[in-house]
Amino acid sequence: MTYITYLQTEELLRKLPMLRTLLANLCLNYKTVYEAGPEWCGTEYEVFYTKIVGNHEISDMPFGGHANPGDKLNNIVAEGPNRDYERALKELMSSINLVALVIDRLDYAMDVGKRNINQEEKDLIEDRFFSRMYSKELQVKYDLSRQQIWRKIREITERIASLIQISMVQYEDCMKMLEWEE
Repeated sequence: MTYITYLQTEELLRKLPMLRTLLANLCLNYKTVYEAGPEWCGTEYEVFYTKIVGNHEISDMPFGGHANPGDKLNNIVAEGPNRDYERALKELMSSINLVALVIDRLDYAMDVGKRNINQEEKDLIEDRFFSRMYSKELQVKYDLSRQQIWRKIREITERIASLIQISMVQYEDCMKMLEWEE
């Protein structure tokens, strides 16, 4: 199994706030689908009709025929199996587990109490990736040269990459979910 390297870890650190938001949204979606129950995707007739025709909206309004055959609308059941209640819950739970795993591993690696990094290193990473401070600002705050700043950031990020052990597949799946959310 291949694990992510410095560049992917840097990207995950940049997107950690977005990953936290994505996790909250996935949890909210799961709760909504779970509370709606198996009826969440319409009646059996609507689902069956949509599978056949491919352009019937699932709504309380009668079908007006405003779409041309073969058109895809935003609020249709495009793929029958994906709208299945149990499968939807499993897919959401799988996504929640993946994003939570990545966040937990990043949090663990950034935990000063675990002695993975010290407080100054944590502050530097947070300033660079979360606060998006520029190198001039970092130089002034940490009283280091530009080269020392980048060397230190790279060293810390490589250490974090070795600790988190996130596979390339997990990384790519998270990035796809983030692209979908944007």
